[in-house]
Amino acid sequence: RFLRFGGIARMVSGGVISGFVLYVASKLVADLGGAGLLSAPVAAWSPAVVGSMLGTLVLLHQEDG
Repeated sequence: RFLRFGGIARMVSGGVISGFVLYVASKLVADLGGAGLLSAPVAAWSPAVVGSMLGTLVLLHQEDG
């Protein structure tokens, strides 16, 4: 199914882009936490929670069409 619609390149580029965005978001939130603008638990958990929610959203979108 993925080969017919060019899905392999799309999946790889999506993974690279999402990894980069998660890395930048993690660094940004860590810097905000280090500066005292966010509490430590919020700074620690927010990239994981947002990444999990976006991953679930993409999975549900792919499964349901």
